[in-house]
Amino acid sequence: MATSQDGNGGVLPLAFAVVEGETLTAWSWFLAHLREHVTDKNGICLISDRHASIKSAVANEALGWQPPHGFHVYCVRHIASNFNRKFNNAKQKEMFKKLAYTPCKHVFDQNLEKFRQLSPAIARWIDRISKEKWSMAYDTSGRRYGHMTTNLSECVNKVLKDCRSIPITTLVKSTYSRCRKYFVDRGRQAQRQLREGQEIDALMRDHVTLAQ
Repeated sequence: MATSQDGNGGVLPLAFAVVEGETLTAWSWFLAHLREHVTDKNGICLISDRHASIKSAVANEALGWQPPHGFHVYCVRHIASNFNRKFNNAKQKEMFKKLAYTPCKHVFDQNLEKFRQLSPAIARWIDRISKEKWSMAYDTSGRRYGHMTTNLSECVNKVLKDCRSIPITTLVKSTYSRCRKYFVDRGRQAQRQLREGQEIDALMRDHVTLAQ
């Protein structure tokens, strides 16, 4: 599943696929079709977990997800879960998440060193993951737009959760039906706002009001 966000902060489902599993072949096929049928725009930020098949597929330059075409970064929530699974320390897990969301480089570097000093094993573990892949402070180009997790996709997953155990044909029809309703409802909302004379969306209006 591929998901993005619209200009009003709403979830925007982009593509779905039914495959045999999270294999290199399946991810390569899915990412290639995203480029061919959804967007060929350069500079796209791709957020995912660190599944080996995803990393291998993204590394294939022929698929179009290497810089400057795409920039692959990791979901902080998944990394934090991996950390807790390895070190079994909820407090240190929260320290990592707080570190990942730190926007200031100077503060981040100081706290990263403190985190590394928790133990040699933790230092080795965190050093194996590039800071540019998981930290807000080193997202220097702002490609994440503040998104540090794959929560957008998880939102859609939750809506479709009860569809997973049904036959494939029914699953596809149910997914299509729910997405159609979602887009129709959002379209009607936009049309209503235009009729009411709202020339900018609610999110932008709130930001303008806050700035004043």
